[in-house]
Amino acid sequence: MSLLKVLARKTRAEVTVETAIVFTVILVLIGSMVYFSLYLHDIVTVRAYTYSGLVEGADKDQDKCQELLYSKMKKAPLFVTFPSASISGDINKYKCSVLEKEQRRINFLDKLLPSIVGEQDVEVVRKMPIDKMYLFKAIKDGIKK
Repeated sequence: MSLLKVLARKTRAEVTVETAIVFTVILVLIGSMVYFSLYLHDIVTVRAYTYSGLVEGADKDQDKCQELLYSKMKKAPLFVTFPSASISGDINKYKCSVLEKEQRRINFLDKLLPSIVGEQDVEVVRKMPIDKMYLFKAIKDGIKK
């Protein structure tokens, strides 16, 4: 064989190996970007559904608002997270702490990546009849004096 044919075969083999390595790295990067975008989608969706549940239940008591929020969370289209929420109430607002845990369906990811856990707080002013609002305001002003 001539020297040119040997060099041509060696060059083709190097290109094949380099392509396999580069393609693998690019594939992992694209997969990571898709996974992260699904996680961001879930964060936004959970926040929107939490806020809408709190707005709908703002004129109800805390237990009914919690039930309404859970029913909304069950209907949320989520891909990689599993949210849990707890509501604390005040005279004039509801505060909801939402904890999102990542639910992994791929076992080897637990060994490679740390689990993603996010926490959000959503506050909504409670709706109340105007006479109750003035009564609470009068009591609050009376306590301050």
